[in-house]
Amino acid sequence: MDEKSTLGALLNEAYIRNGELPVAFIDETSRSESEHPGEKQFYVMSGVVVHPQDFEVLREDLRDIAQSDFWHTTDNLSSVTGRLKVLEMLQYLASGDEISIISHLGDSGFGEGDIESARETTLIKLSEYLFNDLGMKLAVLERRNPNSLVIKDERTFANAKKSGVVPRNSQMIQVSPSTERLLWLPDLVASAIRQELARGDHTYVNLLKDKVVYLDAAAS
Repeated sequence: MDEKSTLGALLNEAYIRNGELPVAFIDETSRSESEHPGEKQFYVMSGVVVHPQDFEVLREDLRDIAQSDFWHTTDNLSSVTGRLKVLEMLQYLASGDEISIISHLGDSGFGEGDIESARETTLIKLSEYLFNDLGMKLAVLERRNPNSLVIKDERTFANAKKSGVVPRNSQMIQVSPSTERLLWLPDLVASAIRQELARGDHTYVNLLKDKVVYLDAAAS
């Protein structure tokens, strides 16, 4: 069994154990000093909360809008046709019951400019809200490459459980969007927030304004 099949099987097992509780799907967007010298840095973790009974319908509808089995919002924003698909997908998300959670760290929260530290801070803040305030048990995080970065995220979440920041029965699984299409949703939301933070373009995020919870990751 290859890695994708193995991760898919582990994810399905987690879904079964989770039962009818909602699941959070998580992705990120960021801008660092090294990428954009002289511009304000930010790190954003976006989570979209989905109920299991809606999984299959959402997967099929997202595929229909994208007209593809592959989706990356940033790529689609580079063309007129792609931007229309992004708007359609955001309108579709806004029409449903799903809420989006944004954990945001602004320029002043970066300290020495360590992008991994910023990721850890925003991921922990988002996890606190999902697993404590919303009482969730399972989150699915977009898996990074190489494997050393996967291990870093595993360590971040393990430490959050060990320190009591999130309950010990909380679970976070890392897979790619090719394994779980619902990861398109937090990618979509993260990109909408990025357009607002980096370009001052509120067009995309305004479509979701009534369905977004904002968390200041710098706040204790």
